[in-house]
Amino acid sequence: MPLDEFVFNYILHSSIGTTPFFTSDSFHPHFNVDIPDNLVNPSGEEQAMTLAGTHCVVHRLAKVQAQYNEMADFRGVVIQH
Repeated sequence: MPLDEFVFNYILHSSIGTTPFFTSDSFHPHFNVDIPDNLVNPSGEEQAMTLAGTHCVVHRLAKVQAQYNEMADFRGVVIQH
């Protein structure tokens, strides 16, 4: 069940005086969020470095693909993308 649907069914509704979960199932499901203590959230600089590396790889791949296409065009080979 998507989180937004779960939250909607978990809150008290004034029209029925209870939660939809309790109305349909006669109980409230337990919802625990366990956040690990060692959660790593990279800094903006680290994220930027990762993205810069990814962009570098993409540009190299595009260059190699262009060279490959140039050779294939020279030989008359049709490449389907």
